[in-house]
Amino acid sequence: MKGEKEMSNYVTEDFTEEFMESLSNEWLYLIGGECGSGKTTAIMEKLVPYAAKNNKSVLYVCNRTALKDQLKQKYKHEDTLLHENPLKEVNDNLTIGMYQSITTSLEHRNMFLYAQHYDYVILDEAHLIYDASDYDINAFMFLEYLNQLESVIIALSGTPKSVIKMKEYLSRNINVIREVDKTNNPIRNIYLVENRDEFETLRKKYLDNGYKWFELVSKSNQFIGFKNSLKNYEAATILSNSNPKKNIYMTDYDELILNFIVEEEELMCDALAATKVLDVGVNINAHENFVVAFDCVEIPNTLEQFRSRIRVNKNKHYHVDLIFYVQKPPLWIIKQLKEKINDIEQVYKSLGDYETIVREHKQVIGERFRESGVISERKYNPITKKLLNEKLTFYKAIYDSKNVLEYYREMLKEMYPCATVTNISAVKVVEFFEELFQGKNVYTLDEEQKDLLKAKMKEIQIDRRHSNEVPSLLRINNYLKKEQLPYVIKSKKTRINGNQKRVWQLLKYII
Repeated sequence: MKGEKEMSNYVTEDFTEEFMESLSNEWLYLIGGECGSGKTTAIMEKLVPYAAKNNKSVLYVCNRTALKDQLKQKYKHEDTLLHENPLKEVNDNLTIGMYQSITTSLEHRNMFLYAQHYDYVILDEAHLIYDASDYDINAFMFLEYLNQLESVIIALSGTPKSVIKMKEYLSRNINVIREVDKTNNPIRNIYLVENRDEFETLRKKYLDNGYKWFELVSKSNQFIGFKNSLKNYEAATILSNSNPKKNIYMTDYDELILNFIVEEEELMCDALAATKVLDVGVNINAHENFVVAFDCVEIPNTLEQFRSRIRVNKNKHYHVDLIFYVQKPPLWIIKQLKEKINDIEQVYKSLGDYETIVREHKQVIGERFRESGVISERKYNPITKKLLNEKLTFYKAIYDSKNVLEYYREMLKEMYPCATVTNISAVKVVEFFEELFQGKNVYTLDEEQKDLLKAKMKEIQIDRRHSNEVPSLLRINNYLKKEQLPYVIKSKKTRINGNQKRVWQLLKYII
């Protein structure tokens, strides 16, 4: 086990008076701060007061109603609904809006937004403009709106690559102010689990040891098994307001938990499962050690963003462990993506270009124009097409992988280069070894223990290509090295009862 981890290097430290004075409307400023590094705090506690002092206004655009409510709660002033405006005025110079509300308003040709002037436009979780363009946000229309603004635009993101991908659709260049530091996070251990029973056993073990458990699921029907298996704990489940199954799966207690998260930024229950409603934006402050678990197959950005809901504040010594139930994506997801992409490509093939698609395709509700031409149509816009192709490539790579666990391991090592990514089966090996050592660093296995070790290694399938064979010493040592376990087994000759025999000697080395 690694020790407690603290976060350092906060974005607020970069927002000096000199930096804020230097901002201009010639660029889109991209602040790629790791999740939990204080990007929102920098805006709310540095830029907003600076703007107020200089009689300037700020539009803060975020994702999810829960985050909007959380921000209003934290920085609350009189809440006024502006006429025909999807935005909420929080105080004299700060207005909060959501990507979804803004693009819906634009789709309905509400010109009120274009008439409003803001000196600063802040795009929180800006990667979502791209990452949610296939189901939640009309990305092309939103970028067209940004292109007509004369405001200073600042994009905040823990996964800024998705912002860079939209560069060709922006009228101004991107100025990267800060890169993401992948080592600046509270992640201690990452465990990969390939067995359903083992995953659920770990859940209970962590809860019994005083951890909070935060789990992402892909479908709401998984809530039933989650609550049934945790009857001895306080467990809650959360769905979005727009989910038609909300009244089926969310009780008054679940609503209470959600409201408490929004108002207090804390988790008052032992375990919480959620669909993607909480993958972005909503903060939960750690007052205990946490586990963030994934019982689903999701793209890397979603994995990182959901994990980052747990915030470990500066100078706190809590940590977060991650657990992944390793699984292939269901085939229907791949088929569905292929069908969507094929539909888009057929439309492009027959109509030629995007503007013609918007003008002529039967799904367009009315004609939406600006002075220089058509603005957008959600389903067939080029940003959505680009994202769908990326998703298909990702899911196919996992599905076609000969070793899914190794695929996860490499992906997570890239995301968290300083964390130890461990197959949970390796933990069983450690337990077995430590029981033998009993405080020593060298142990000679007798024949019975040697056979038991071989059987255990075969059981956990340390070599998938030879899973039916009893593993050799070489394969066992290769496994220990791959899992970064501090052990090695040496084969050496020794004399026992006057006879020379070859034995296995287990050595533990100190890191």
